[in-house]
Amino acid sequence: MGEDTKENNVIDFVAYKLRHMENTHANSGNFDYAYALHEALQQYLDGLIKIVFSEGLPRVIRQPQSGIPNTTDDSDS
Repeated sequence: MGEDTKENNVIDFVAYKLRHMENTHANSGNFDYAYALHEALQQYLDGLIKIVFSEGLPRVIRQPQSGIPNTTDDSDS
């Protein structure tokens, strides 16, 4: 149902934004940050993490049983 229609042409904003940020940082010579964004994107696409944006920056929300810490966890403050 809905195959080859406009409904299937949804763009994943998170993946788009992370790719854009990765390319921007790589082109600016910030290779460590670009690599971290690349790794986060891969884990997001693999379903290991969720990513939300807060004040324009990506924040990791780990999936249960992924073993990856949340970046939004305030328990250590």
